[in-house]
Amino acid sequence: MVEGFFEDVLGVAPSVFLEEIFEQRHHGPHRTAARLCAAEVATMADVDYVLNHAALPPEDIHIIQGGSAVPDRRAFDRNHRANVEYIYQRFTQGASFRVHDVQRYLPRVADFGGQLAAALAIEVDANIYVSPGNGEALGVHYDGHDVLVLQCVGSKRWRLFAPGNDTPRLPRRLAQRHDPARHRPGDLVAEASLAPGDALYVPRGTMHDAVAEGEASLHLTFPIRTPTWGELALSALRLAMEEDVALRTAVPYAMRADPASADPAQAPAMIRALLAEGRLAQTLEEYQYAWQPEMVPAPHWFSAHQNGLDATERLRAIVKAGLLRRRNTE
Repeated sequence: MVEGFFEDVLGVAPSVFLEEIFEQRHHGPHRTAARLCAAEVATMADVDYVLNHAALPPEDIHIIQGGSAVPDRRAFDRNHRANVEYIYQRFTQGASFRVHDVQRYLPRVADFGGQLAAALAIEVDANIYVSPGNGEALGVHYDGHDVLVLQCVGSKRWRLFAPGNDTPRLPRRLAQRHDPARHRPGDLVAEASLAPGDALYVPRGTMHDAVAEGEASLHLTFPIRTPTWGELALSALRLAMEEDVALRTAVPYAMRADPASADPAQAPAMIRALLAEGRLAQTLEEYQYAWQPEMVPAPHWFSAHQNGLDATERLRAIVKAGLLRRRNTE
């Protein structure tokens, strides 16, 4: 079932994806199988409902304009709830916005992401990007994680670039964060329009941007976070420190005073066996991602809005009402 789902999404078996594509090159866009109804995984109505009714933490909403996500306290009111009128007003003025971790609130997104996580034995979450017609969210950049893109509403033109001279190979989120002043894109290697139901895989470190074509666009990104050998070693070291007092003993004074004279042979033997069989398995178990369906509200949670106003019409109505209120109070 899970393997069939993955083939429906990207057109290849998980084994082919992992052996020939993952971390190596982009794949797609691929038109997902019709039975997935991929274009209905998230709708504008879903976005509207999440903004109005989910208790979103402030760090999970970003307004994006000028190619970068700028913190904006006005996106939340004094009660720490999303200021939907302000977000929509910025949207009509050309800004995009992003909502993090929407799998917590949208059952269809949770189901899609859960199957993706199971197919690849990885950690997956989900973000929504909403852009106005001809609008761009983030400028040319790379991510420190691989990502699967799913276009849901409207269309968006994606451009993928070869790495520049300073672009790190397989960057991680914190260690090699994208720096627009230093990391420049190389030559354009691919350009494609994603329509509703199209999926695209982008490896971490691939420079890219995306611009909505003609009308408002909504797409989902599923960041794919896999443990690296280095991260496993760090986790194994933490476990080893809990087990072996030698690893909790201070480095000798002579080494601290004269680092050039330090002898690796004096290090505890445990350092040389961080990924011993038992500890390796224990560390990997910590990285196994457990999708949490209990965080997702029941489908009936959405019954109130599925047949309601189209979210674009609601957006216009909210902005108009807000402008009228301001005129009446001036």
